[in-house]
Amino acid sequence: MLSTPVQLTQVEISPQTSGIAVGETVQFKATGVYSDGHSVDLTSTVSWSSSPQGVLDVSASGLATGRQLGTATINARSGSINGTGTLTVSAARLISIEVAAGKTTMPLGTAQQIIAMGTYTDHSARDLTNSVSWSSGADHIISITSHGLADAKAQGAAIITAMEHGVSGSVSLTVSPAALTGILIFPHNPTIPLTSSLQLTTLGSFTDGSTRDLTKSVTWDVDNNSILGLSSTGNATGHKVGSATVNAAFQGTLGSTTVIVEPLISTSYFTNNSDGVDSSLRITNPGDDEQKLCAMVYVFDQGHQMAECCGCLISWNGLRTLSLKNDVAGNPLTGTHLVAGSIVLATADYVDNPSCNPSSMTPTGMARSWITHLQAAGLKANALTEEPLSQSPLNPALSSNLQAQCSFIQQLSSGQGRCSCGTSH
Repeated sequence: MLSTPVQLTQVEISPQTSGIAVGETVQFKATGVYSDGHSVDLTSTVSWSSSPQGVLDVSASGLATGRQLGTATINARSGSINGTGTLTVSAARLISIEVAAGKTTMPLGTAQQIIAMGTYTDHSARDLTNSVSWSSGADHIISITSHGLADAKAQGAAIITAMEHGVSGSVSLTVSPAALTGILIFPHNPTIPLTSSLQLTTLGSFTDGSTRDLTKSVTWDVDNNSILGLSSTGNATGHKVGSATVNAAFQGTLGSTTVIVEPLISTSYFTNNSDGVDSSLRITNPGDDEQKLCAMVYVFDQGHQMAECCGCLISWNGLRTLSLKNDVAGNPLTGTHLVAGSIVLATADYVDNPSCNPSSMTPTGMARSWITHLQAAGLKANALTEEPLSQSPLNPALSSNLQAQCSFIQQLSSGQGRCSCGTSH
């Protein structure tokens, strides 16, 4: 009697049903059941396939990978025998969260945005900053808002954690001492008279809202030391009419201000003696730049009305002498002899105004001026005294007023109101 050959009667797939997320895998196993009742592992020999296409990929060894949402049938065929299983592919699953901070060290009082990036089973990444649950391991050191904004409240360290669907990520942050954010120089954009000095001070602002006097800590610098002298402690001295930028630097932070050095005017009062004795106005130009200057002379009467004006060239180191009676007060606009009055003297740029026109000047430089008096000291004796002119700042308003009044005199008079410049040496 002949024996019946043993034949494959069934292919069984395990697991029969399964579910994975997009990007995940599951290993299927194919077991062959034969007519004599024994079984054999056919996983590596059967032909694997799935339908519909696109939901998943199945390798020759039965490894299935989810590709898109849906449900697919798994087929394992050996000859004419086919086994089937079912696999459902769901949305990609979050597998990790990376928490990132722009700076792991935060100065006290600062804030920064923390970012949470999620990685999914399909290898995609998504910004989860506004959806995760944020927490701080030390809220008194660093607090964190529901949108991931971290605020440095006290020095120390804290761990910031982001969590979603049971997956978490964290970053460790440290709060350092408050950092300098800005430097202010006081007074701001000051004006100082020529030859005068002014102590500048600085105030530093820090990230925690505090301020501190940094005057002795900053490094001082000026962009034009011919106009402004500046000491290492911030003491500024006007050397020349103009403006200069002063900088104060500390820990990589810079503060700046502009210092304007304004010109000076010299003023003196006079009285014409009835005994015929004259006085002299003397002006010299000792400037260290060896430049010619215009000495602009403005003469006022007792009623403070301008009576005369003129411009006189003074060469470097030169001396100009003006007779009070003949040059300064000898040609008043009204034609009336000046018994008393005042003299205002300003020095101006000669290059821009070579005619030394006193109705149009650019104040600059500094002259030395004084009045020489010859006074009776007794019977047949005279005494010679000298009195320097007093100095005060020449601001733009006063400068403009002097020029306007002088221009008025020049337009109205036919020679009167114009003083003369005496002699020069």
